[in-house]
Amino acid sequence: MRTALLASAGLIGALVFAPAQSATGSVADQPSATMVRLITGDRVLLGSTQEPLLLPADRHGVAGSMRLTQQRGHLYAVPAVAAPYIGRSLDLSLFDLTALATAERNGRLPVRVSYVAGARPVVPGLTLTDRNGKTGYFTTASARAFGRALVAQWESDHRPGHRVTAALFGGVTDIGLDVPETPAKVAGPNYPQVTLNIKVLDPDGKPAANGDVQLVNVDDRDRFNVDLRIVDGVARASVPLGNYSALAEVDVENGATHSFMAYQLTAADYRVAGDRQTLTLDARNAVPVAIRTPRPATATTTTTVWARNDSRGGRVSSSELYGEGARVYVTPTSKPKIGQLHWLTVWTLSGAPGRGLSYTYDATFEQANGIAANQTNRIANAQVARVDSRYYTDGPSRPAVFSRSPDYPYPYRFLSELLPATSPLHRIEYVVSPPNASWEGFLLDTPADTDPMGIGIPAEVDDGVRSLPAGSTHRVDWLRGPISPGAPTPGGAESGWTCPTCRTARSLTVDLAPVTDTTATHNGYVGLPSGGHAARFRLYRDGKLMHDEYDATGGTFTVPTASATYRMIDHVLRGQDSFLGSTSSTVDVTFRSAAGSGGTLPRGWSCESPGKCTVLPILQARIPLPTNLTGQLPVGRSVTAVNVDHVPGATHSAIRSVVLQTSFDGGKTWRKARILAPGGGKFWAVLENPRAQVGNWATLRLVVTDAAGGKLVETVSNAYSVK
Repeated sequence: MRTALLASAGLIGALVFAPAQSATGSVADQPSATMVRLITGDRVLLGSTQEPLLLPADRHGVAGSMRLTQQRGHLYAVPAVAAPYIGRSLDLSLFDLTALATAERNGRLPVRVSYVAGARPVVPGLTLTDRNGKTGYFTTASARAFGRALVAQWESDHRPGHRVTAALFGGVTDIGLDVPETPAKVAGPNYPQVTLNIKVLDPDGKPAANGDVQLVNVDDRDRFNVDLRIVDGVARASVPLGNYSALAEVDVENGATHSFMAYQLTAADYRVAGDRQTLTLDARNAVPVAIRTPRPATATTTTTVWARNDSRGGRVSSSELYGEGARVYVTPTSKPKIGQLHWLTVWTLSGAPGRGLSYTYDATFEQANGIAANQTNRIANAQVARVDSRYYTDGPSRPAVFSRSPDYPYPYRFLSELLPATSPLHRIEYVVSPPNASWEGFLLDTPADTDPMGIGIPAEVDDGVRSLPAGSTHRVDWLRGPISPGAPTPGGAESGWTCPTCRTARSLTVDLAPVTDTTATHNGYVGLPSGGHAARFRLYRDGKLMHDEYDATGGTFTVPTASATYRMIDHVLRGQDSFLGSTSSTVDVTFRSAAGSGGTLPRGWSCESPGKCTVLPILQARIPLPTNLTGQLPVGRSVTAVNVDHVPGATHSAIRSVVLQTSFDGGKTWRKARILAPGGGKFWAVLENPRAQVGNWATLRLVVTDAAGGKLVETVSNAYSVK
């Protein structure tokens, strides 16, 4: 669980969060997640979900394909168009997500450059900063220019009969990240070394002209785990004796159709017992990786993960995300004799019928201990979970991007792509997964930027971790108003959850998400304005101010054990992100608490502070306004549910009163809505929208009290507009 404000945009933008902490000190500069841009213009968002999220500069074929690997504690995202040039003209440091997270300087990505003696080639997008042409930088726009040039070079080098260019752009021998390097500590081998030849054949049975091989020792991955370049159909390495597993990739471009074909060639077990042995990997043995869906759909992304465990449990994996139009093949392997081999595929597909709602498929399939000979996954209707998804706006159409990623007990590492989902939008999302997988949904809504692939500050909303079993149906509303700060709610399939509203004997924690909408598991974040503040949090004890902080939404505070009345006021602004609806939201909550009082901590939850932990009796509300997808209610009477309860895990006490008011003049005057209470804790409100208010925005104010003395006052400006 985290609480966040989204900070500055640029080549690299950081998310800023307010974790549970002491009552002193600002939290506005503590990073939670980072958006980094590669030299190719692709962007990777780290830390917002369990897996990195990709915003590619180009989504098609080889240009939209990328590999995710981890080496010596660093995470690398290598675009397919850059892979052939690693070690030739491009340094691996350019794709080191760990280093890139802190490399940006004033909107520029600094690089160092080396050339062939006497050459002075022009590198697309590169601005040189020294007279000798050895240092320079890329900006947001120029990185895209470099990426386009690299795609053209890759396509030229992958024509039949061609080899990879030795020096890019007429003489570049190396471009690397210009940051201080920490030398990797690599222990020298203390065992005999021999030469291993890996012969790689392309789909025609000829020596592969391009590609690479990941070779790992499965007795102990730390003995040998290296990516090898294929030269004239052979990759060579000096390795210790022992048992190995290999994964090669050979990419083929059809110049006539511009189709991209990727061949993953695997060896589960290979024993190196002497010098100059030859392991052969043959693309002619590969089978297509494919999917068949009940309704016609086109694959937007295809992701594969090859994960190999050594005899000691150490793990090595390679993940490939392929863009639209790519065709993927893999060679089957049997169950390994040593360690484990896992094979994972993840698919996103889209369909647009002639009539009715558009639809998507998110599907994932797992194979343990081998890669089956049949890699065509056929989906039956009985396997599908159905999600009725609605993406709301506050009037105009908003560019947005969305991703749904699977989460398995086995710790796979892979990229998920953020795909366009322009709001307003109503579509059906079909989800397919085995029973042991759950899902994370993630939305970036970008009203400050007309291009969702640009550098505008995005507003983030995530959906927690949900179980979506076969045959189930769900409805999910994204950014349905009114929107206000609130206690984060787990999706139910998280491996653990840190309580956001709990206390121990001498500490009290309140960590609110700056944005919650009418779907309980949605938690979101806002941008920090260039001037001023986006939030203010205050906490009182028995009427005395304990804490007052800007750009924060909570914290952990030292409190006495005795019973006291606490009041927290959390105010959040969204107008700085160019939103028109729910521009200003305030929750004002009063509750009583003492050491040992409160609800029992739900199973699987933990607390920020040590000691016995109980859940605070904090009231919360959600009002799913019956607006259209653009946030409008019609003239006349509208009836809305008013869902009032305490935060998850809290001790429940009876709701004593519910009052809902509307204002069309910014809170100067208020109109009281009629409340219906049919029983069972259910409440409905009747809203009256005069014809004279057509085109105007309504402010909502909700006042709730409970039998234990608790109180909630929630005020949302521009909660809806009148149609």
